[in-house]
Amino acid sequence: MPNSQAGTDGGFTLIEMMVVVAVLGLALTILIDRAPRRSPTLDLRMAATTLAGALRHARGVAIAGDRTVAVSTGDARAALAALSGRHEGDAPLDIALHTPPGNPNTEGVLRFTPDGGASGGRFVLREGASSVEVGVDWPSGRISQGEVRCCDAP
Repeated sequence: MPNSQAGTDGGFTLIEMMVVVAVLGLALTILIDRAPRRSPTLDLRMAATTLAGALRHARGVAIAGDRTVAVSTGDARAALAALSGRHEGDAPLDIALHTPPGNPNTEGVLRFTPDGGASGGRFVLREGASSVEVGVDWPSGRISQGEVRCCDAP
């Protein structure tokens, strides 16, 4: 006599598959909620890279246009906002410009000259206890980006 249930042990039922998918979905939801929403270190590194690119562009405009181009902290903040797709007040990012002392023409403003040089200075980007510097050398105009420092470490 043939066995009538011989072909029914070959797979999973629809209910079993739905239970497995539901459990996997629940596990993924728990894992995603525990992951950090964003990384302040990566945000600072991205902001420094964006600012360095904007400064290189300003230097290029000074050379190509044969004119002096001035960049202030407000200009830097606006460039970061525009290039990152945010509004200026969205991020808790503090930007400070440190220029060489003693020259009243460079106080609070970084200037790129038509020969590719610059007045020199450094932008310090700070978010919470972390910071990063973007420097502009005098007189070469070379733009450099430092590493993100956490908790004011030396």
